[in-house]
Amino acid sequence: MLPLEVNTEKISVYARMWKYLLLFFILFVSALCLAAFPLFFRVEGEVISFDWEPGMEAILQFLTGTDGHAPGSVRDLTDYSNFGEMFGYSAFTLWFAGTLVLLVGVPAGMFFSKISGWPKSVVGFLGIIPDFVLAIFLQLVVILIYRKSGILVLEVASVYDQVAWVLPMITLTLVPLVYLVQFVSGRTRQILTEDFIRTAKAKGLSRIKIYMHHVFRNLLPSIRGQLHQLNATLLGNLLIIEYWFNSPGITRFLDTRDYYYPLMAKTLICLILIYWIAYGWMRLLLWLIGKRLAHD
Repeated sequence: MLPLEVNTEKISVYARMWKYLLLFFILFVSALCLAAFPLFFRVEGEVISFDWEPGMEAILQFLTGTDGHAPGSVRDLTDYSNFGEMFGYSAFTLWFAGTLVLLVGVPAGMFFSKISGWPKSVVGFLGIIPDFVLAIFLQLVVILIYRKSGILVLEVASVYDQVAWVLPMITLTLVPLVYLVQFVSGRTRQILTEDFIRTAKAKGLSRIKIYMHHVFRNLLPSIRGQLHQLNATLLGNLLIIEYWFNSPGITRFLDTRDYYYPLMAKTLICLILIYWIAYGWMRLLLWLIGKRLAHD
């Protein structure tokens, strides 16, 4: 019976691997096609017609490495900074934001499950503030402090080697953080009504042990189910904050004024990689925390 169980487990792992490989292939092809989207249409006067040949030719040239020379505007755009460094900046930003959202949002949500009144209303209000409005507000506050005191407490935008970190990170994480706090708070209230919680209380377990060993463990599957939504929100916010704060990330290459297919395709593929790196880390982080609690 044991070999059958082992084989079944191996088949499950292989099936999951093939599933992710197929998903990555579909996303890769989608990125290539999306990058070539402007090339699939021809404008003649007021008539727009579909023409698949320029787009397919650009995709094949990209895959075979036979692209032509980039126009001057694109060379100027890419020469001032290394693409790898910009990829690293965007990847690190999303990775750090995802880590921050999980490590702060989960315990805060469990804490807020027992709180009502104006603190809960404040959290709800923060969750409906648009990202660009928050960015403008934070910049105005820093500028006002500078005008009154002559002290620049934070960088309001990235300029040359002065990279703004704090304001972009606040803008990036606030909405997904508030969402996770609200989700965990509601789910925690449901779990606290379960019979096994009453049993744990009857055994005299402390509140900390109940929350860490019973509530949190039962929260983990629900939190894992929200990771794609959280990560997608973070990635969408990344596009906004890197533009607004002039951050040295790769999303600036999505500027259609300097459209060049190889650069656009490379950028979209890198954004897919960044998404899955951050998502994989967030899943690993939850797994590590769950394993740690299992051995306590």
